[in-house]
Amino acid sequence: TIKKYSIEAKKTTLFAISLLAILLYKIGYKKEEYMKGEAFKVGRILSLADTLHREYSKIVRKDDIPAQLLGNAMMKTALDNPQRALARLNQRLLVYKAWADKGGEEAKLAKWAVNEMGKVAQTLEESDLSFRPDEAAQAKMLLGYLARNEKDKNNQKEKNDGSK
Repeated sequence: TIKKYSIEAKKTTLFAISLLAILLYKIGYKKEEYMKGEAFKVGRILSLADTLHREYSKIVRKDDIPAQLLGNAMMKTALDNPQRALARLNQRLLVYKAWADKGGEEAKLAKWAVNEMGKVAQTLEESDLSFRPDEAAQAKMLLGYLARNEKDKNNQKEKNDGSK
């Protein structure tokens, strides 16, 4: 899906993300610290929910991927009230998790996403998510949503290598 965007749009997005991270750094929020915070982790869970939903749609619905994925749909709510967003996510996530849990080799990425969500959820176990995010927390949440780790990068590289 990234191929449908122009190079200029991709550059602009990367610039915006970089600028946001630089601004957070300039006001005293270092990556090593804000990645451990609740707002970043909520964003990460929403991103992983998108991965799970996308995989379900590709495999079960035969590439009928909705215009707005589950985590993305919850982002607006999370920016206002993270606790409410996760409660609403719970209502819809269970069917996708159940599918991933019983899925075969084709659901490998979905299983990974569920596992990562579990790891992030464990770190949030004692957290009070009833806070109202200020602008800095909203920026951290966005960075968490946009963050990718090695598994995401490797999966994208494999797809790109396979399509050559």
